[in-house]
Amino acid sequence: MTNSAFFRCFFGAVVWLAVVAWRHPALHAVGWDVALLLLAPLVLVPAGLALVDRSRGGPAAASLLFLADYLQLPAALLLVVAFALPVGPAATFLALPWCLVTIVLSIAGLVRLVQRRFRPIEEACIDCGLVFLVIGGVGAVWDRYGARPLAFEPVIILLTAIHFHYAGFVLPLATGLAANRLPGPAARAVCVGVVAGIPLVAVGINATQLGFGPALECFAATWLSVAALGTAGLHVQLAASGDRPRAPATPHPSPPPHGGREWLMRALWAVCGAALAFSMVLAALYGWRFYLPLSWLEIPWMRAVHGTANALLFSAVAIVAAGIAQSGARVARPERAWSIGAAGAGSPSVKVPAL
Repeated sequence: MTNSAFFRCFFGAVVWLAVVAWRHPALHAVGWDVALLLLAPLVLVPAGLALVDRSRGGPAAASLLFLADYLQLPAALLLVVAFALPVGPAATFLALPWCLVTIVLSIAGLVRLVQRRFRPIEEACIDCGLVFLVIGGVGAVWDRYGARPLAFEPVIILLTAIHFHYAGFVLPLATGLAANRLPGPAARAVCVGVVAGIPLVAVGINATQLGFGPALECFAATWLSVAALGTAGLHVQLAASGDRPRAPATPHPSPPPHGGREWLMRALWAVCGAALAFSMVLAALYGWRFYLPLSWLEIPWMRAVHGTANALLFSAVAIVAAGIAQSGARVARPERAWSIGAAGAGSPSVKVPAL
């Protein structure tokens, strides 16, 4: 993580804590939904963007990601103000910059996907997270405007914005990063399941709202929950085995971390894996609420338990663990010899540390 990214994440975290201390929302109240939404633009999105390998998408995508970095903090701060105001034109106008950031990121994700032709699937999973994020940005604008597409209740519009910041962005990001460290057919299958499950859930919820019955929503919730359980399994496997990437071998494999950092990463991976598994079991049960006697599993309870576990114990912890792992790999990476001068390629006359 660069110094700029660290500053933006740290400043965003301070702002978020100040907002929570000021509003002091109850976990079962709508105010906690707003707090969870604001955590993503202020902290999780910039921290997640710092984990994206920008060398793998071409210069156009890299430029778009740089633009998003530049706009992220002011747009996130304006979004905080937007949610402090009543629903209306002023709040809508202040939410638009964050929507613009998500549009830029979505275009960057599409460019990266096209550049690499959706390969490898682990990186495509991360890119799809960039693409899905725009629905969260649009949902935030709809909430501040008071829009009710398809006659959804206002709380559903807000929850849609939250869902696509966490399930839409963080889940594919964490899945792709974990799959990069544990390559293989099982990890690739998890990536495919997550990428397919996110839009499938959206289609299922809309189908229920339009009167087509709850069967598709139930199936979609089950699909995404099973795929996310696979993501949880990848993180638990990382916790059990440590940061030791499997085959295929890389030209400059980074040695495993030592001492406290490895144990810290293992602990964080275990926590986020367990939290994700717990929260996605709840999500699957919520999808089956039409067929099972689960009257206790209502939105206030889901926001207090499922939402909190997803945001604080999975999303934040997974991003911190991935950041520690990446910083350790950069420190451990060996120097490469770069040829400089008239001697031509292959003459390692000057050694420049790999960036």
